[in-house]
Amino acid sequence: MKSLSHKFLALILIGLCISFTGCIEINTRYAYQKDGSVIIKEEVVLTRRLLDFKDKAGKSLLLKHIEKAACEERAKLYGPGTTVISHKIKKIPGGATVLNAEYKNADMAKVFLVSPFVSFTNYKDTRMAKFRVKPMYKSDAYGAKAGQIELRIMSLKKGIGMKRPVKDGPPILPPDPAFLQNYRDLQPIFKDLLKDFKVSVIFESYASVYTGYGYRGRGSQPKKCEILSFSGKDYDKFGVSILDNDEIMHELLRHEFGEKNIIGTVAQFSRNKTVPVMIMNGSRHARWGVRPYIALHPSRILFDKYFKGKSLNYNAWGVRKTDKLIPAKYENIGFDRGRKKKETKKEVPPEKKPEKTPAKKPKK
Repeated sequence: MKSLSHKFLALILIGLCISFTGCIEINTRYAYQKDGSVIIKEEVVLTRRLLDFKDKAGKSLLLKHIEKAACEERAKLYGPGTTVISHKIKKIPGGATVLNAEYKNADMAKVFLVSPFVSFTNYKDTRMAKFRVKPMYKSDAYGAKAGQIELRIMSLKKGIGMKRPVKDGPPILPPDPAFLQNYRDLQPIFKDLLKDFKVSVIFESYASVYTGYGYRGRGSQPKKCEILSFSGKDYDKFGVSILDNDEIMHELLRHEFGEKNIIGTVAQFSRNKTVPVMIMNGSRHARWGVRPYIALHPSRILFDKYFKGKSLNYNAWGVRKTDKLIPAKYENIGFDRGRKKKETKKEVPPEKKPEKTPAKKPKK
């Protein structure tokens, strides 16, 4: 009983946290540039409901967190060397306030992002991740191909996956129904709080992207992909509002993001634009073959930096004596490879055929 009361108290505290952030939108875009730098575009929407939280002097408790001084301080969280290059605050109809800020870092490898591995049981200790930038000189069966740049998303601290059932061992039992009733009673409150909640992390590039965990619009060769996305307006895999799905709501409120109902919905994100997005590493219900990397072809600047004078091995399985090493050429692996340059041809007027003079009739 004591354990149950402690868990119920924790639930109330979680509810207070969500009530303070439930009416907020945080959208972050990482735009990879041709020179290897990255521009981070941050959009924060504070609804009127959030702005009503004020101190004793009547000032908003949250507006100070989107001022330029706060953004300059927050730039450190995006990685060493990150600076603010743009800052705008505007009000929109309905009483909401929107922050649009841009940050820049000269090196993608130094940039941090919110960890998309929410299924890790120690997620509170692994909330930040980074991009490992790796030029591929050899194809990887579980990664990018030779001639591509692989951006692997890696947690700053090692994540711990969910416990998996052991053969001939005791089964993993679901939560007790009496305990779930506590969440069921509070579900309407959370549903109301999460209606205007949204968080997203999106990667953008100068070139078409490929990922090892799935992405939307594969046939159109998109130049962006979602890394993490959740909204109170999302749906489950059956087309029902995610806030009306009792099983998913219970898993959300228990912070068990790797359970089967959430994962069963998220697993369809590449072909269903209405469901949430997250990388499923750490979940015992995740499908096989989830690789947290983004791959793209180099620009001319990145080719000169990483591939000039190098040889490529397209064998993805081990190293063999028969492997052929092919010299890296920009026209073969560059992001704009295969594009024909428009040739400006001068229009040459057609040659005029000499006019035939009619033959003179002989005189009779």
